[in-house]
Amino acid sequence: MRRLTFSLLAAGALLATPLLAQAAYRAPNTAPGSSLSGDFNKFFSKDPSKTPAGSYRLSPPHAALFVRVPHGGGVSYSLFRFNKMSGTLDWVPNDLTKSKLNLTVDVKSLATNVPNFAEELIGDGFLKTAQYPTATFVTTSAVRTGPQTGKMTGDLTLMGVTKPVTFDVTYVGGNQSAAALMNLGFTAVGKIKRSDFGFTAALGPIGDEVTLTMDTEFAMPRPRPPIGGAPAAPAAPVK
Repeated sequence: MRRLTFSLLAAGALLATPLLAQAAYRAPNTAPGSSLSGDFNKFFSKDPSKTPAGSYRLSPPHAALFVRVPHGGGVSYSLFRFNKMSGTLDWVPNDLTKSKLNLTVDVKSLATNVPNFAEELIGDGFLKTAQYPTATFVTTSAVRTGPQTGKMTGDLTLMGVTKPVTFDVTYVGGNQSAAALMNLGFTAVGKIKRSDFGFTAALGPIGDEVTLTMDTEFAMPRPRPPIGGAPAAPAAPVK
């Protein structure tokens, strides 16, 4: 009888856990009892022209740079990911030529599924992150190529060398949330030759042409409400 009672209690706890977690969770900067799903359903569009112009900040948990490099003399591809990025987007949807992107990548955030390989790659034999801890990309031009697509060209600085790089960009979508007046998502794909940046270690076994894919989300934070009639506080950090 005791076993049966314990089993029933355990089963009840397992069934209740997701509901309790859902009830306990609320979006950052929202009051208890507010509806996250309701906020997200206020607006969603695949049309970039319907999103507001303004200054957006990168949402670090929703951004990464993926790298694809020929491996084994071209037998297959090795995949890498840089997990830490920061940046801003000055967004002008009706005239992309006036939009401006500024990104910084923490090169030490490199990750790979090959054990201990990331530590080797960020060392002095490869990316030399003690000397070059970050890589940056700043746009110099942007043009629309379709309803949801465009091309952006900018200056990529890697290992102290700056070269122009062009990315094909796809607008993924935009929505409102509890933490942001607007969120914008993009995917950008471009190619470089790593030797152009002085990154020549192990050329041959590891290929020269590198495919870069940036998946990013930018947010326009909501201003914090004023307290006691004081001026509005600065916008909360993007999460």
